[in-house]
Amino acid sequence: MGENEPVSEDYMAPKTIFAQFDRSTSLASILERCASKRGKQVYWGEPGSYDLLAVPSFLAIIDRMDVGLDVYEHYIELAAECSVKDPDGDDQDVDTGMLCSCIVIDECRDLPLPMLPAVIYLDPANPLLGEWLDQVIGLALATYLQA
Repeated sequence: MGENEPVSEDYMAPKTIFAQFDRSTSLASILERCASKRGKQVYWGEPGSYDLLAVPSFLAIIDRMDVGLDVYEHYIELAAECSVKDPDGDDQDVDTGMLCSCIVIDECRDLPLPMLPAVIYLDPANPLLGEWLDQVIGLALATYLQA
């Protein structure tokens, strides 16, 4: 997505999975199949862009090095702001539509994870990663629909 280019209305949270990781991996084709099977679409973020913050989705699947540490830092801050509850119980002004669930697939175990309703860290070297993906997409969609 270009720097000032608006997100197409085709990409809205209930039907979009945001992905930003190496598309040449087998996981990318597994993700495309899982999304298609559920009637969802994948928006592929561009390295160095703020797509992660701009594209509404019910699930983000990211490699934090591909996203970029500056962008990821903003994502962490935004997630923390959205997770803060109003002491009066009036949380209706907090829009978490772009921050629902996140799967982190990288080897950066020392970086913080976002404070979101559902966050999963998966080691990209795990041979079961592809098998788990469909189940995790289902869980993320259920979490989004209940929010």
